[in-house]
Amino acid sequence: MKKVILAIVISNILLASCSRTFPCYKQSITPVFIGFDLSDLDTLIIREYKKDGNFLTLLDTTLIVTDSRILQYSTSNDTTIVELNRISDGPMYIYPNYDWQVYVPSTNTTISIAGFISPQTEQKCVLGGDLCPACVNPIYSFTQNGIQITPEYGPVPFGGGSHYLTYVHR
Repeated sequence: MKKVILAIVISNILLASCSRTFPCYKQSITPVFIGFDLSDLDTLIIREYKKDGNFLTLLDTTLIVTDSRILQYSTSNDTTIVELNRISDGPMYIYPNYDWQVYVPSTNTTISIAGFISPQTEQKCVLGGDLCPACVNPIYSFTQNGIQITPEYGPVPFGGGSHYLTYVHR
């Protein structure tokens, strides 16, 4: 019995010493448009700005239309969830490394998102590479049009999984 316990203790020490630390994945914000017609959302312009730069340093602009592979949406009554980050290994939109503006040309609406509170986290794993469970960085808050928001973490009806959501009212 002592040999079995000793073998378990040694195995645990060896496994612990073989563990590696992996950075968790960045999370994005998924906009939920309330009171917009679906036709209002057929074109979106996403602007990426330098973080904490008061929207003065524009880094990139992307035009997204409903017939692209980037934009996925689901509508129920007057609510439309727009998932922008649908393509694997594609560009990422509205995540904490930058400040963002989402412009809806049909309604001349601009949503400014900045000031993310989202710490980089990591996870230890004794398994190798793809066998380690994925972890994600939390998003505690951000400002949307100058108002501090604590995002809801909830399910998106298509594609499965949960996302941080922000609500945009018309």
